[in-house]
This record gives sequence, C-alpha cells and structure tokens, in this order.
Amino acid sequence: DLYILSKDQGSLDIAREVLKKLPYKLNLAKSKKIAIKDLKDHGLKTLGTYIGPLEGRRAFLEEKLDTLQQAIATLQDLPKQHSLLLLRGSIHLLLRHLLRQLNPEGLSDLWERADILIKEAIITLVARSPAERPKEPDPYFLSLPVREGGLGLPLHKELAQGLYQAAKETAKKILIGITGFFTSYPSLSTSEAQNPSQDQGKSAKEVFKELNKAKLETFLQDLPISYKQARLENASYLG
Repeated sequence: DLYILSKDQGSLDIAREVLKKLPYKLNLAKSKKIAIKDLKDHGLKTLGTYIGPLEGRRAFLEEKLDTLQQAIATLQDLPKQHSLLLLRGSIHLLLRHLLRQLNPEGLSDLWERADILIKEAIITLVARSPAERPKEPDPYFLSLPVREGGLGLPLHKELAQGLYQAAKETAKKILIGITGFFTSYPSLSTSEAQNPSQDQGKSAKEVFKELNKAKLETFLQDLPISYKQARLENASYLG
C-alpha cells in the first residue's frame, strides 16, 4: 500500500506520473483521497491500526481485545506448561504493536483490560484446581523481565504513553531525513549538530529501561531476603 500526505489537490495524478518511471502502476480505480478534516472526524483503519477520533479508536481496540480474549481462552485445553509457553512467547504479544501505533489518549481503561486478561490467565495456570483460586499475583513480578526474576509480561497500561511517544520521535527523525533530502530543510544530522542539547525524546528501549529500573527498586524494598535470593537464582543463567 502507498500513502501520500499532501496539500496538492492533484496528488494522485502526480503519483501516477512519478510511478510511470518505475516498474509500478497506480490503479486509480482502487485509489482514493481523504481530506484531513474527514480523517479527523471519521477516522481510517490503515496499516494494522486506526487513525482518527476517540470513539473509533476505542471501538478498534475493543475488537482487538476480543481477539486477545479468544486466544487466551484456547489455552484452557492445553497442558499448563504449554499454555504458559504460548502465553509468554506469543499470545501476550498480539497487541504490543498497537502500543506504538495507536494514540493512547482515552484508552487507558482498555489497555488495563488487556493486562487483566493476561493476569487472569496466569492465575488460572497457577491454580491447582478451578475451585482453588490463588492470591493476586504481584504486578511487579508479572511485568519485570525474566532476567530480573519476573515473568516478562509488561503491562500495556504502563507502556502505552511512553512507547507511542517514542514511536513518534522515531518517525519524526525519519521524516526530517526524507524532507531534508527533497527540500531545503536541514537534515537531521545537521539539526542535531546545531542543537546538540535539544531533547530528541526517549527511545522505546529507554522507556522500558527506566520503567523496569523504577519498578525493580520498588519491588525489592519489601521483599524478604529469602525471596531476594530466589529471585537472583531465577534470574541467573543457571537458575
């Protein structure tokens, strides 16, 4: 798919002429133009996400949550070890890409629902029988990386804002590089050279690192010594 953001009324015709020089052909019958105002008012499903107003974004994410819930439900018929492997290695990742792509404003309660679905799945796996429900798992234990003794299931609600902003910063750098190549705008490297102290925003890696560091410090404060030793053993290569 090809997406063009342009102020030019004849952007499709221009794109068709440009593509004539390449081994591609633009099918105008399958192409359409959407005004920015209409995009803001009515939204658009595109590239696996949704761009537009809050109502549409909520409806889109609710559909994805239903898919996550159905995927978790399929674990009930599997051995618990297999279920845990699938949950940690695959199912909990189903919505992670949307943390970078979907504007998180007004979606906090829905992201929390995703975390609750995953937490309930863990409780079911830990329970010895359906009648014996264990106590609520520590959210720090659930979300801390495996190397820190956790289960490695980051909370969507905690990451939504940070990862979305990190993705915007990454996109901004790429767009500045592209526009700098075709126009007289300064390139990213020139801009950074002129403003070395300019805040470029956190990367996704930095968002994870800072959040996990703060959570680990809080988690360890009240942890008994025997639990701390068990956590270190869990986190080691030999644990």
